[in-house]
Amino acid sequence: MALLDEHITFRSVEESPLNPYKKPETPFSASRAAPGAIPKSNAELIDSLASAADIDPVNIAAFCSGVTVWDAVTGDWNPAALSTDTLSDSGGHLGPNDILKDVPNHYLRDHLMDYINTKVAEEKREHARRTVFSDLSGAEVLAYAALIAKRRAGQEEVERKEHIAEDILGDRHVHTLNEVDHIREQADVMDRINVTIDMTPQPGFASRAYPDHRVTGSVMKQGSKPIPDELELDVGTQIDRNCDQIRAMIKIFTLQGSWTVDRFRLALGHIHRAQLTAFLDKRSPTQGVHTQPFELSWEFFKKRELLGIPNAPALQQALENKAPLQERDVNRGQKRASTGDGKTVKQMRVSQPGDKISA
Repeated sequence: MALLDEHITFRSVEESPLNPYKKPETPFSASRAAPGAIPKSNAELIDSLASAADIDPVNIAAFCSGVTVWDAVTGDWNPAALSTDTLSDSGGHLGPNDILKDVPNHYLRDHLMDYINTKVAEEKREHARRTVFSDLSGAEVLAYAALIAKRRAGQEEVERKEHIAEDILGDRHVHTLNEVDHIREQADVMDRINVTIDMTPQPGFASRAYPDHRVTGSVMKQGSKPIPDELELDVGTQIDRNCDQIRAMIKIFTLQGSWTVDRFRLALGHIHRAQLTAFLDKRSPTQGVHTQPFELSWEFFKKRELLGIPNAPALQQALENKAPLQERDVNRGQKRASTGDGKTVKQMRVSQPGDKISA
């Protein structure tokens, strides 16, 4: 996901595109064929994988297409457009009509190892690795596989946090690098919130320290002012949720529902992102009790409760069962559709090379 708005540019589109994969990423990415020996070409590497792992032509073609696209994509300004008929692309750093043979050999090797690590049946992996990477010793093959697995784990962690950042923003634009930093900080904080806690209400947990400060936006409709039914509600001054419960409710509500964190924050009223992040970053039932984000968040959820508005399914289940939530990746819930009229912070994601094609 590109967090910056499209008008913030660091390189002109007229500049010559660069190959970001010019240098091998690992000591084993480039072939170690013996002196005088000819390294396997890209086509030979693909044939070795297909024969060693018994991969059908459809999935081999999908893998080749994916590698070609991913190698060609260098940034939002010049994305590659894949031609599924010719397994070529018409954009990116390699120029028009790129095909698999134009992909750097070391880059293809890295993707082949990743494919074997993640897509090939476990009983076939060792044979596939030794067949494809016949230029490496047994120990080198294992070391190479470990390095590529570590790289994938890092990439998945980055992508997971970008998903959280996407849920914070929704269809809003980001205009400054400073805001990008704050959003990423909030994404990290949201990621660390524990949702495996007892959600049983706690009557009389606390009294409001700011009784005159009220939620200013609608708890029913995002980006709207409260409707008359909301204005007539009196939630009282006795808070029946602790701070950890409210933090968990915010995380589940915004990551699995239609509300983004920013939309939720704006509905609370005059709460800056830094204020909400500071509250979300605290731990223990009482940490944050005398803060406006805590009180206003409680009021937000209490109003929805009194109005009988359903929450995100995971949150509704937790509140009804009044039991600890099961461990889950709350970021993997249904994603909201963009409602913006123009481009948003979200960008199209191309399938990873090697993703299998459904029959």
